Amino acid sequence: MLAKLLTPSLATWLTNPPKKSSYTTPQRLDKVLDRWGKAGIPLISLGKSKEGTSIRAAQFGKRGKHTLLAWGYPHPDEPLGAEALVWLGDGLLKQELPDLTNWQIIIVLCADPDEATRQNWHAGNHDALSYAKGLWRPTHLDWMVDYGFPLT
Repeated sequence: MLAKLLTPSLATWLTNPPKKSSYTTPQRLDKVLDRWGKAGIPLISLGKSKEGTSIRAAQFGKRGKHTLLAWGYPHPDEPLGAEALVWLGDGLLKQELPDLTNWQIIIVLCADPDEATRQNWHAGNHDALSYAKGLWRPTHLDWMVDYGFPLT
């Protein structure tokens, strides 16, 4: 299915990602969705998080033969998916991508807004120490290696 989507012109577009100096925080992702909505892209609500935060998505294209669902922040400390999706959405909005008339693309920029907003390392230095100090870790998950790794 994705082989049909990954045409040579799309592959060429993918070789020129935007330059970024910081990660887009979940709060700024809401502004991206609002910008897309003002440009005429339908925004849909997928429900609410466990803390009541709205989980929204952008719906590019009409219901076509194929639907692609993509989401950013699959884990709260992983912003790169959201960065890629902002780039994809902006490309779709500007019609920089090849013809996708048979595709509906639904973009969820942040799947877990509650936990993603607790990350304190997004805007700081992008090095291992800043990440380790600013990574929000739930205290009840001490037994998990990626949450319980000691900083001292």
